[in-house]
Amino acid sequence: MGKLIKSLCFVAIALISQSECHAESIGEPVELQCGYVNPLNAGNGIMRLPRKIPSLYLCGKTLYFEPYAEAAYCLTITTNEGDEIIYNDIVAEGSCYYTIPDSIKGSCIITLSVGNVYYWGHVDL
Repeated sequence: MGKLIKSLCFVAIALISQSECHAESIGEPVELQCGYVNPLNAGNGIMRLPRKIPSLYLCGKTLYFEPYAEAAYCLTITTNEGDEIIYNDIVAEGSCYYTIPDSIKGSCIITLSVGNVYYWGHVDL
């Protein structure tokens, strides 16, 4: 029985390690910019390094995170002018990819926000 459990654990670890995301070979990189929702409240006076900008790739209608979404992001897709919200959803922490609905087409701005920080970039869907 102990050997069976060890074998199952070994197989599970092997499957998990093979399922890691490798987005750089999947799609085109999305160049993201960083901003703050309220720059005056960005911190409490203690100097900190800014968050690392996530690596994001687009292939068709699927966004790929490399290596994974490091936080739960609020995903917002707006018109290219940024004046109309087309789509809004949550990307779960640890996600490797997110598929955008087929109904969204054309040139858009994708925004990923977490806390007081947001990342945005232009994409053609």
